[in-house]
Amino acid sequence: MERGFAMKAKQQKWVRTIGLAVAITMTAGVGVPTALDATAAPAASISASRVPASRLATSRLATARTFTVRGAPRVHGAMQVGSTVEVVGRNGVFSPTPTSFRYQWFRGNWAIPGATNRTYTLREADAGREISVRVTAVRSGVTNRHVRSAAREVWLSPAVIARQVLEFTNEERARYNLPALSLEATLAEAARLHSEDMIVNNYFSHTGLDGSTPWGRAAALGFDILGNFGENIAANRYSADVARRLVTQWMNSEGHRANILNEGFRQLGVGIHISNDGRVMATQKFAG
Repeated sequence: MERGFAMKAKQQKWVRTIGLAVAITMTAGVGVPTALDATAAPAASISASRVPASRLATSRLATARTFTVRGAPRVHGAMQVGSTVEVVGRNGVFSPTPTSFRYQWFRGNWAIPGATNRTYTLREADAGREISVRVTAVRSGVTNRHVRSAAREVWLSPAVIARQVLEFTNEERARYNLPALSLEATLAEAARLHSEDMIVNNYFSHTGLDGSTPWGRAAALGFDILGNFGENIAANRYSADVARRLVTQWMNSEGHRANILNEGFRQLGVGIHISNDGRVMATQKFAG
């Protein structure tokens, strides 16, 4: 009897201990023990007493934190092939302030392999496409957050625009049953240099600031002027259809139109230069 009572009292004590352990564990958010036995109960009780419920709750809240986002970073720089663009405005986007950032550049909706720095140098494959960058904010104890910039179109290269101008010029000649003009490399280089000079030195004229003439600039590069010679120049702003707009400008001007439709011309050089702020200067050099 006496021994049996002692065992009963001991069992009741374990039940009370288990009940205390379960209550503390549930408060701490750990979970209920799967086995209510005499060996598990004290361990659960000791474990719960070592980690206060307030500390566990605070720890769980900290790992659940996330960044709040306001606005988006931007791609900054001249959108020309060969130019280097960068991410700006990233620090004011995330709260709390990230300790570091990760980057991924995109061409359209496709990630560009290896383009994971804050800066990116535009490539030929980017011409005429839209470029954007995804910025990932990183901070210990805060869930990472991605934000993608608005996309910006990469300008067609001057060489591509020059080829388009040649094509559209020959389309206009074809309307009048005139033979197509062939590309002449020396004339093209003389035209390119004159377009660049007008942008860099901020003027617009067939006569260079050094007094050079259209035919003189071509001759200086070794081109033999044996017959007719002509030059067209035009200024515009960059857009994807700028080549078409340049040819339209010339066709709407009597003197420039006369050069494009001149039956005596057989060769053409086209030079394009684009400033960082999107000004486009174009030069056509015609020869018989």
